[in-house]
Amino acid sequence: MANDCTNGSESSDSTTKIMECTSQLAETIQCSSKADCDSGGTAETTRQAPITNLVMTAVYDGGEYGGFVGPNHFFNEEICILNGTGENSQETRKRETAQRSISNEILRALAVLHGYIPNRRRKKQWRDKSSYGDEDGNDNQDYILPTERRFSLISSSRTDKGVHAIESACQYLSFDREPPLGGDLDRILDNVNRLLPDDIQIISLINAPNTDFHVRFNNLGKIYTYKVDISDCPNIFERKHYWQLATDRQFRNTLLRRFNDVRKPFSFQRMREAADALEGTHNFEGLRKKSRGNEKHIQKNPICTIERIDIERYDTEFDGGKFHIIVKGDRFLYKMVRGIVSHMILVGYDILKVEQIETMLEKGEEIPHIQYAPSTGLYLTKVIFEPPVERELEASKERYKERLRNMLKVSLPKPSNGSKEE
Repeated sequence: MANDCTNGSESSDSTTKIMECTSQLAETIQCSSKADCDSGGTAETTRQAPITNLVMTAVYDGGEYGGFVGPNHFFNEEICILNGTGENSQETRKRETAQRSISNEILRALAVLHGYIPNRRRKKQWRDKSSYGDEDGNDNQDYILPTERRFSLISSSRTDKGVHAIESACQYLSFDREPPLGGDLDRILDNVNRLLPDDIQIISLINAPNTDFHVRFNNLGKIYTYKVDISDCPNIFERKHYWQLATDRQFRNTLLRRFNDVRKPFSFQRMREAADALEGTHNFEGLRKKSRGNEKHIQKNPICTIERIDIERYDTEFDGGKFHIIVKGDRFLYKMVRGIVSHMILVGYDILKVEQIETMLEKGEEIPHIQYAPSTGLYLTKVIFEPPVERELEASKERYKERLRNMLKVSLPKPSNGSKEE
């Protein structure tokens, strides 16, 4: 059928062919099993060596997304766009808003650059001229929708709704096409960023070290940062990027009503003692929420190692009451970091005792009626790989920053004679 799915002329049945081909692609792109979905990709592919195998790190503001990996709706969106039907309807807008995910935005940009789908910004031109374009200036190739699952995006960590990332990692695979733009990694990175929304950015991109490399299973651990603001009048413009306790009605009501007789003024020393108890290798079953979707029936090992928990305080005139909780570990369970943070905060108020934390870790049982920290303050700060991979990613990131500096004509000279830049 692939040979019949070209759009080389403006025939009357071209829209029908687009619908048929895109529908077939939508069906074949779905995860083939629960195990495939568990691997972290939006669509896992057959077990064959990919022709294109790119590893990248991304920074994003997750406030407007339903998480990194959302529902399997990527190709359903493309059907509506290619057909030009229902695109501006209220129902379509609601569906797209509810289903937006980080992974779909990145996958769409890569698929456009690789020629699998047309650029939605150029969809009118594509319909009129029956062509799709790439950054090489080749706008005259016939657009052929693949009929098999030929490309995929795998994530190292599927962040939840509203969670942000300073340096997440993902992996793009294509099983039937050479890398776009002649394999020039810097050009691929720059052109993908041109296709991404403003709140998502790829900051480094390299070839995978080998065909067996998997960003989820071949990383050494992750670092998360959680931002908390316990000031009495937090900045309203930071409400989507901090956990502001004073304006969190559910948490505030819990403190004022349920624990009003036992809570004490917040103590960083008590919170530090809770962090010390959480460090090390423990059974974190008591800090795990039930998984959803394809993972809810999968039994996962609750034993994790927290290498360290750091608390960074900001006691300046403008940032008083703000602090960051930085958690580094080999692996994390579902909502585990948010559970760690909320339990530490409650110990800081002396609502929970360190002994209760220790008992929870020993028995692997949750402490009942504990509200977890919201997603807004959580950031995936770093995915840790073997040193050779880290060096390549860092070199790519530095080249990207240098290109931006050159484009903006920005130089940052060092202050001389001990003077400070104003």
